[in-house]
Amino acid sequence: MLTLLWRGRSSLNPSFASSFPLQPHVTWRSKFTAGSAHSPASAPESSQQNQHRPVVEPKLPARIEAVRQLCAQPFPTVSRNKSQMHVVADIACDHCTLGIALLKSEVAQRVIAVDVCTSPLATGRTKAERLLAPDLRDCLDLRLGDGLRPLTVADRVNTVCVVGIGAYSVLNILDSSINDHEDINLGRASDQIADSHAGADKLVDILGVQRLVLQPVDSRPHLMVPLRRWLLERGWRITEETLSGNNKRQLYLTMLAERKHSGGVDSSIDSINAGAKKAIACDTGGEAIDIEDLILPQALRRRMHCILRDTDKQRALGEKNDADTSEAPATDSFDTELLLWMKYVKLHHDWIAVARFDAYDKKSGLPPGAISAVMAAERLSLRSFGLKT
Repeated sequence: MLTLLWRGRSSLNPSFASSFPLQPHVTWRSKFTAGSAHSPASAPESSQQNQHRPVVEPKLPARIEAVRQLCAQPFPTVSRNKSQMHVVADIACDHCTLGIALLKSEVAQRVIAVDVCTSPLATGRTKAERLLAPDLRDCLDLRLGDGLRPLTVADRVNTVCVVGIGAYSVLNILDSSINDHEDINLGRASDQIADSHAGADKLVDILGVQRLVLQPVDSRPHLMVPLRRWLLERGWRITEETLSGNNKRQLYLTMLAERKHSGGVDSSIDSINAGAKKAIACDTGGEAIDIEDLILPQALRRRMHCILRDTDKQRALGEKNDADTSEAPATDSFDTELLLWMKYVKLHHDWIAVARFDAYDKKSGLPPGAISAVMAAERLSLRSFGLKT
């Protein structure tokens, strides 16, 4: 049809032809073979020009950029030596967008991209050949497999990223045991397993992973509760959480979890409103985990509240000194993140108010009405700062 329009446009009805205007930027030479009688005379020259045309790198999606930034955060000194290579395993890598970004920005020296389907890996290989320099292509290792199964201790993976799948699927990947994978051969590298992981049955522990960067595709509170509980019970510390959005107005919650090197529950997770706290017992050495720590992204919440309190203090100090021009310590990035946080709280509080929240609480192992109460308390807390939610 396209060839007909190009060759016989003058023979068509004028009113019909006017509905198919030919755009000057459209290249038609791909429809013709070299030396064809119908091929334009300038086709060979245009083909040579396109070979030298620079590759336009697509803009990194906001949710992938959020993962890249968390991967770029420095390791604690006890987790990784400075001379040790930063190896990232991108599980459920899809088209390797994250792995390519990590290598191009020098966040990782090696990326192992794992996916259960061959088609995304083939697309990722093509994309890597187009966007990565030859020396960086060798640093991208594409592997076909399910979850952590394709990894071995000899890979020395420091960080595992699981992005773009459901929270329960993320949990199943992290909770996979060596007994579930008969085809994995870790015995030859058993001497490399750290003493702290001796006797561990989970693959994520046996592989010696130090950091997890997780971004479930759905971050509703009742879905995040089992994931956060698993992390805290298994000796992980949630050190950072961020929110990002897309053009479809969907919110993505990204969390960074680091392995603790001392026992007990993370003492740095502390809610702002201590009076609203409730605790539930879990298998963490006899200590209790606050319900708020399971429902809300506390690292993000603490950061928002600290800046809001500093802003109120700065505003109060300015009014006391009649200095109306005093500026608050907020920044554009904070304003964006605060708007996302307000949207997150409002969205999920409104949703849980009309949903059968008792069923979701029971499924998450929480007391009836816990999610609704925590979300309502946070919404009131934001309103106390003068914010409309």
